Amino acid sequence: MAWDFSKALERLGGDEQLLRDVANIFLEETSKLMDRLHQAVAAGDPTTVERAAHSLKGQLGYFDPRAADAARELEEMGRDGRLEDAAERVASFESEVAALMKEVQRVVRAQAAHGG
Repeated sequence: MAWDFSKALERLGGDEQLLRDVANIFLEETSKLMDRLHQAVAAGDPTTVERAAHSLKGQLGYFDPRAADAARELEEMGRDGRLEDAAERVASFESEVAALMKEVQRVVRAQAAHGG
């Protein structure tokens, strides 16, 4: 899976510094949100599943619309109180998000090393 820096940059009006800032926040916050999502699913807490997935959806929207769609599905599951298959959904979502995080980190570092 390849993250497209130029498309993400386009979504932010071409502002590279803003994209780096958003990427750093994404990398910092996403792990916390994924932990919260796991705990909520384990506890059978649909409200927290909905909130964590909603926050993830917003973060992912800049980087990977497909992953944002997966977060939206989890958000809807929480809203509807349908957590029966949430653990499996979260597991596949988590691997997708982890791959995206690695790619964002790699690309942001490469961009910074090349001065832009």
